[in-house]
Amino acid sequence: MKRLLITCTVTMLAEVIAGGTIAQTAMPANPILTSGNSNSGALTAGTTTLTEAEVKLRLESTGFSKVTSLAKNPDGIWRGKATRGGTIFAVAVDPRGNVAITD
Repeated sequence: MKRLLITCTVTMLAEVIAGGTIAQTAMPANPILTSGNSNSGALTAGTTTLTEAEVKLRLESTGFSKVTSLAKNPDGIWRGKATRGGTIFAVAVDPRGNVAITD
């Protein structure tokens, strides 16, 4: 049993280090939420496989509702509008699943 557990752990770690599917599909546990003009460190451009439905679910899982106007930019970042705490925000989701409040 112990040997099986070690083998599974080593296999999973090797997959993550190699950049396999485990690392590519994992979403951050705590998304980045920022405001103001200093969002450069919050979002990372790149190729995204996230669909509009997945982006909407990601926003809703971080407390947003009434998600509208979602559009994917050439930089791979989805942008739109969403409500949180009764306030409408401009929001963005990068290919890693990070969420940011933008201006």
